[in-house]
Amino acid sequence: MNKLFLMLFIFSASTLFSQVQDIKNSPFNNAPENVRDTKAFQRAKYFYEQRMYPNNFIPKDAYEKAYRQKEELKNSSGYAMTGPFDSWTNIGPTTGFLFGWENISSRITTVQYDPNDGNTIYLGAANGGIWKSTDGGTVWVPKSDFENSLSSGSIAIDPSNSNIIYYGTGEATYSKVSYYGRGLMKSTNGGDTWTNISSGLPSSSYTSRLVIRPNNSGHLLAAMGNDGIYRSTNAGVSWTQLDTGRCDDVVFSPTGDTAYIVGSGTGYRVSVNGGATFVANGSLQLDSNRSHIAICKAYPQYLYVSTYDGVNTIRIYLSTDHGLTFNQTATGQNFNAGQAWYDFYMYLNPFDPYYAYVGSIDIWRTTDGLSFTNVSNSYGGGNVHPDQHNLAFHPTDPDQMLCVNDGGIMKSTNRGLSWINLNTNLTLTQFYRITSDPSNGNHILGGTQDNGTQRTLGTLNWTAAFAGDGGEVCFHAQDNDYILGETQLNGVRRSTDGGITWVSATSGLYGFSAWVGPILSHPTAAGIFYTARSSVFRSTNWGANWVSISSGISGIIREMAISKTDPNIMYASVLDTMYRSTNAGVLYSSASSGLPGGIITSIYVHPDSSQVAFATISGFGTGHVYKTTNTGASWIDISGNLPDSPANDVFIFDRGNGTYLYYAATDIGVFVTKNYGGSWTELAGGLPNTVAMHLDYNASANKLRIGTHGRGVWEITPQPLVSAAPCEDFTTTTFPPASFDVEFSGTNFWTRQNPSAYGAGTASAKFDFYSAVQGTVQSLVSNEFIPTGANAYLTFDESYAPYTSPSYGPDTLVVEASSNGGVSYSVLATLIGRNDGTGELNTSPPNVNSYSPANNEWRPKIYSLPAGINKIRLKAKSGYGNNLYLDNICVQTLAVPVSNFLCDIPQGFYRATPSSNVIRDTIKMYLKRTDFPNVTVDSASMFIQDYGCESATFSKALNGNYHLVFKHRNSIETWTNAGNPNYTRGSAFSYDLISNNTVVYGNNQIIVDNTYNYFGNYGGDIDQNGFVDLSDVTAVNNDANVFATGYIVSDVTGNDLTDLEDLLITYNNSSAFVQKEAPPGAAPLPAPVVNDSKNIVFQNNAQRQKYEAGLKYQSDHPEESIMEYVPDRGPLPTQEYLDKIKEERKEKSKNINNNTKRGLR
Repeated sequence: MNKLFLMLFIFSASTLFSQVQDIKNSPFNNAPENVRDTKAFQRAKYFYEQRMYPNNFIPKDAYEKAYRQKEELKNSSGYAMTGPFDSWTNIGPTTGFLFGWENISSRITTVQYDPNDGNTIYLGAANGGIWKSTDGGTVWVPKSDFENSLSSGSIAIDPSNSNIIYYGTGEATYSKVSYYGRGLMKSTNGGDTWTNISSGLPSSSYTSRLVIRPNNSGHLLAAMGNDGIYRSTNAGVSWTQLDTGRCDDVVFSPTGDTAYIVGSGTGYRVSVNGGATFVANGSLQLDSNRSHIAICKAYPQYLYVSTYDGVNTIRIYLSTDHGLTFNQTATGQNFNAGQAWYDFYMYLNPFDPYYAYVGSIDIWRTTDGLSFTNVSNSYGGGNVHPDQHNLAFHPTDPDQMLCVNDGGIMKSTNRGLSWINLNTNLTLTQFYRITSDPSNGNHILGGTQDNGTQRTLGTLNWTAAFAGDGGEVCFHAQDNDYILGETQLNGVRRSTDGGITWVSATSGLYGFSAWVGPILSHPTAAGIFYTARSSVFRSTNWGANWVSISSGISGIIREMAISKTDPNIMYASVLDTMYRSTNAGVLYSSASSGLPGGIITSIYVHPDSSQVAFATISGFGTGHVYKTTNTGASWIDISGNLPDSPANDVFIFDRGNGTYLYYAATDIGVFVTKNYGGSWTELAGGLPNTVAMHLDYNASANKLRIGTHGRGVWEITPQPLVSAAPCEDFTTTTFPPASFDVEFSGTNFWTRQNPSAYGAGTASAKFDFYSAVQGTVQSLVSNEFIPTGANAYLTFDESYAPYTSPSYGPDTLVVEASSNGGVSYSVLATLIGRNDGTGELNTSPPNVNSYSPANNEWRPKIYSLPAGINKIRLKAKSGYGNNLYLDNICVQTLAVPVSNFLCDIPQGFYRATPSSNVIRDTIKMYLKRTDFPNVTVDSASMFIQDYGCESATFSKALNGNYHLVFKHRNSIETWTNAGNPNYTRGSAFSYDLISNNTVVYGNNQIIVDNTYNYFGNYGGDIDQNGFVDLSDVTAVNNDANVFATGYIVSDVTGNDLTDLEDLLITYNNSSAFVQKEAPPGAAPLPAPVVNDSKNIVFQNNAQRQKYEAGLKYQSDHPEESIMEYVPDRGPLPTQEYLDKIKEERKEKSKNINNNTKRGLR
């Protein structure tokens, strides 16, 4: 039965094993005691039972699907943090240090020398990918951080071209509890780039050994563990399964004609046709567990086979006749093989058949084939870390070899008698938990797999605080000198001096524990720590002694949490069951309603609410992040679009102002939600594709850290704490500035340039439509800011000129706002730049050269923002036109605009008799800048009648001094002097141009009532060209001749009839040469000028090509001629006729009874 156990221990039909309660049909329950007691067994059990629960196995395509979901999410949403410094940074251990074993990296599973260069070495870490050294192991470089799997099985290098490397993913221990790989990867350039190959291979793989056929490098064999033996005859492009039985090892003879395989499923088999077919050889009976085979390259008649019985025995067999027959040797040798299902290999020195090596916990060597000697003595003072995984021999030096194990890589230059540490700059540590000192952000500790609890004070090189398999580490919240840590199975240790010295702290603890037991600090009470085994324990003296305090929990407690705002609220979990206490951990009750039945991997209580808590769930096929808002009474799934991958930890980041980010650490990376679980995005780039195990945030350093299970610790500065809304004038030379980022791919066309709005600043943001090919989309995006309240606006100044040729464009600026931190946006406006001058983006005429604005070629924009907006995006879509400039981009709260009291009348619309009155009509008003009067800031209109006064509201203008311009449909445009008004948003102003002509620029009005000294705007500017001239007189005369009626522009007096009275006003003003009086610079920008190509100044050849392409388009698409419209005018009135009319009007005025007049005020 014992021999059969580890056949069952492949998790194809198993659930977790518990030391408190038996799980039905669990093969863990049948494990021999000596196996169950090993650290490797307990470690694997803890790590993988949560990932296979409740299916009793990990589905073969589960990781592949999760990885695809991650890639799809990244393709659609990108990273949440995209700034130039928003990427993960490694902070070690590079390397760690573990007492007598000196420098350590972590578990390395495979290693190979370059067959043509003994200084070049490739290694594969358990979950840290491929690393390469070209100087014999002094310096290492990661080569596969972002490939689809970092779980390493085997490496093979083509001896005919050592730039060709095959990397079989998936670590193939016999337990089937290591990480699945994702097929085979191949590099043809020494590991710089890789191609994933899966044709014919299992979708999720364990690779035990890859070998290349000598003398025919296109042929390969792959021992794929439980999936059998595979063969490729086209250099790895595709594969064929030769046998389905478990295959652990494969070797070729030096000629490549003969191949040998061993495995509990295949047995011992031999191929004499280069691996095309294999035939069973009954001369060797393998044990039911793991087996390995080795051949001597120089003397291929010598082969060794080693086989493990699944309990504690490794048997060695030797063949001296090319594998035809075998004899057992080293009978009775104790290889300390209790966990050979995990750490086991067999190798022969390729130059000397008498030197053979067996790896188990230690390295065993024979020099005569009869007996083996321990040459590593990992627990006897040797410097080689225990738990051996692979061996490699130098291609030309028979004395030099490499070994890899749970601590990293070592080199021997004397066939294994002594060993040199090569763990220099490798960063491969497999962390379970990390934490940092609240009072010193550089002080970090973390519990690791088989390499103790490592510690740093800010250097990349870490050192062990204490040995063993590490676990939880916890600083006390009230005194950071008191720290608790643990070895495996809750072996609590204690430091009272900030981590310098440690002592055991298990007094009072009893019962079974999880492999990593929870440890908590009371948030406010000095001296109180909590830990848990089968019950919750409390210490009131900084961990020196413990007392069991809990009831109501059944099982081994894996996770705990305590509320910072109400420490009476505590949580504890056993497998998939959540428990809650409301009396400081004394009495617990079940609180699992809504949870999915997966193993709970972390619990986190909201920092500002004891009623809100979060839990992460491992396994596959369920939600992975859950939230309660009622202290555990019920839980809801907030996983949203989070990939279906085991989740290991959750952290709630308080950004201030009542806003939070939720971070989730999963087996495939770190994700964040900005909308409380509505949707998730991968946090940032730079993190290798390994297991994200445990999150830690240090407030004093403002660093979010992730302890990975294979690539050490990484950190990132979280998106800035929620800050004030941006108001960016691009004064600082850094671009993008601190408050903004640029979203782009390829070439970035957003830059900082020195034209500034109205010449008042130093620079602006430029988008180079001139160079960006059509269809290019890039955005200027603000950082997330405090959500807007009422009366918030986005304001900015922009300048844009279209390109001369109509064949280009339109260029577009889409103004967008988000209320969920950029997860989604709503469109505020779409501004289009058009060649015909009608575009909302246009501020300047078309330009053939790369546009740079003059000071008066800017225009303000303002958009009302709904409450809750916390991010804006200005998205440029190129039509390959001309340049856009943005400046003074501000999100700001403005006063609510109020109505202003304005009085103005057109000359002919005033009636003095029988009483003062004004004919109803509309006047438009404009606020114009005083420095650049051609720039309109805001507009409004009023409906005049009765006394000529009405209220009007300017909704867009900001505080400042302006000109106020009055425009009527057939009157001269009338301006106020500069500073009239001095506008303050939210405060009313009043201007009476009827009775106060002094504010009018140039006093450009006519008296319409001498009695009351009332003024009006000159009438008769029919064509609105700023002059009352012959063309206006002609237009009025033409309509008068036909008795035109209605609301027509020639009706200068507003009586719906064009007659002699209208003609008289127009004629008089024409005779007086009446024209618009406006300040310098008030004229609109000139209309587009047709450039003569001979006179165009091209700055580069690209401009010339662009212009010539536009000419060709115009030639291919000729436009219709635009005919000027010339009205059919009647004969002009004679001077005699006009003089007669004037005399009649003067006589009429003299007879008016002034007593019937009344004033307008």
